[in-house]
Amino acid sequence: MKLLSILLSLMMFFTMTINTYAKEPETANLKNDITEYVTRARDIFGISMDYDKVDSNFDDNTVSIYWQNKDYYGRNESVMFDKKLNVLSYYKDLEYKKFVRTIVSREDAKKTADELVKKMYPNNDVRFESIENRGTDYLLIYRLYFDNVRAFRATASVSMNRETGEVNNVNTTNEMQLFLRSKVKVDADDVKGEGEAFEAMKKEFPPRLDLLDMNSGKMIPYYTWNDALILDAKSFEKVYYESHFDFYANDEAKTEEARSQMSDVEIAENEKIQNLKSKEEALAKALEIFSNVKKPYLKNTSLTKQYNSEKYNYNFSFNDEKAKNYYTIITITADELIPTHYYFSDDNRDEKYDGHDMDDQIAKVTKYLPFFDEYEEVKPRFEQHDKNEYNKSKSFMRKFGEYYIPSDTISFVVGSKGLIGFDANRIFDDIEYEKKEILPNEAYSNLNKKFGTRLYVLPIIDQDLNTLKETRLVYAVDAMNYNIKVRATDGKIGYNETKYLFEPSGDNDDAWVKDTVISGFGVIDSKSYEDLTTNRDLMYNLAFLEGYNSLEEERLEFLLKDIEKYDVFTKDNLDDNVTLETIAKVLVLNKLNLVPKDIKTNVFRDEMNPYSALFIMLSGDFKNEDFTRDATVYDMLKMISSIIFD
Repeated sequence: MKLLSILLSLMMFFTMTINTYAKEPETANLKNDITEYVTRARDIFGISMDYDKVDSNFDDNTVSIYWQNKDYYGRNESVMFDKKLNVLSYYKDLEYKKFVRTIVSREDAKKTADELVKKMYPNNDVRFESIENRGTDYLLIYRLYFDNVRAFRATASVSMNRETGEVNNVNTTNEMQLFLRSKVKVDADDVKGEGEAFEAMKKEFPPRLDLLDMNSGKMIPYYTWNDALILDAKSFEKVYYESHFDFYANDEAKTEEARSQMSDVEIAENEKIQNLKSKEEALAKALEIFSNVKKPYLKNTSLTKQYNSEKYNYNFSFNDEKAKNYYTIITITADELIPTHYYFSDDNRDEKYDGHDMDDQIAKVTKYLPFFDEYEEVKPRFEQHDKNEYNKSKSFMRKFGEYYIPSDTISFVVGSKGLIGFDANRIFDDIEYEKKEILPNEAYSNLNKKFGTRLYVLPIIDQDLNTLKETRLVYAVDAMNYNIKVRATDGKIGYNETKYLFEPSGDNDDAWVKDTVISGFGVIDSKSYEDLTTNRDLMYNLAFLEGYNSLEEERLEFLLKDIEKYDVFTKDNLDDNVTLETIAKVLVLNKLNLVPKDIKTNVFRDEMNPYSALFIMLSGDFKNEDFTRDATVYDMLKMISSIIFD
């Protein structure tokens, strides 16, 4: 019956003929202004004026705005609009809670969501469809209608916390976005009946019986359909559906009244993007640099912020003028119009290339890079035969005095028909760095102390057969497949997966504690199991427990901010001894995903510490322990093991 209901619902839609008229591209009218979008976001979602950082992204059909606080990136909001000011998506970062009580009723949730949907889509017929529990949220689905006919896959979903009633997420399908920006007419003449349609559907789309692995120990049989079940509503012919969309822009307006409703950081962001070069200037420069690309084949344009920077890029994509399945992408900075990326999807694999004009092809681009003389070509350490006969590549790395910057590179790939790929991973912001304090000889000495320089049998592999071809004896520093690094400021050896907790010294026969140390818990300096532990040791073990895989000292303030909810750690008490009572408090709160205010201490006897009691209950251990005494390293690791491991 459920399958029948689904099929009938589909037919309710496909018994009509819908004609969509997408707007023609208006890329010349792409304006960089967020005023009206900010005002509308605040009206719908009540965006706070207190955020001190705002970013925005533009493309041909959407505008996205991101609000956050600089000092704490865990709290943020974002909204994406189309050019008609319809909401396409919304996100708000709420405080995470693993479990919530259901305080908001379904009826009240629907009332709130209904009002929100009216604000988001005031000029469209969008109707409630369903509500269900999804984790800690209600998930409410709304569908778009035209002349009382459902729009296929055109839905908006609203996620609302069941405890607080706060909306934390809105999403729309691609189909919903397409319909919102299009004109739609419905022609219901000569449409056949639902009963006939269902019989035709069964005939045209016979199911297949598959056995599927559902991770239950046995294969489960399912009837499946490889195609979407769609028939023409008048002829009952099969209809092939491909979810593919192009995005175009509409005009947007700005008013001074709306501007007055913007915060200072929103105004600053708006002024920043308005002072950039225009899209037309950037496009003209892109076509000047990469002259093989033709303007009439421009497909999409976007303005986006560079990763980890305050600068912006224009991004252009083109269809190839001869072969529509080929495409070209160009990225150029929005302030100085410097190219940073080029890619042509046809890599000329059918024509061999010996690199005879490679330097000339590279020079066509580098003349537009005013900083290119800061880079040196990166050549391989060993001369090897280049097996690629169809394209050649060169890479250049930035040199900063005596320092190289591996993350700041320029690369080129050239084939028989010219440039295939180009990337300038330029760090445009100022570079601050520490000076070296040790020389290479000391670095090598430290490596030798750590790993040794030893005799090894080196395998020589037959690449074609993937077998051992021969062996040879070598001396090597074998760092166990780690990427070896020695810090030039103090000679400390670092490599990927750097540890910040180490095994205590001394003997220990407790199997549980051994498992804890093997798992990565420990101490941050040279302590034995019998030494007293400190708040600093506890804090770093808590950081490891919460998912910090590496932790440098300079991130201490961030860590303290992250764990202030425990009401234990401050900058001034990190070197103080820690009691078993404090360890119990931290581990209990972490285990239960609670904060101190969640613990109702008045239900315990006066002589009983609530965290000690809860720890005994959760761990099943330590019931005869004095929790007021200072803890040793062994105590801390034993307590971690007793509550963390099942």
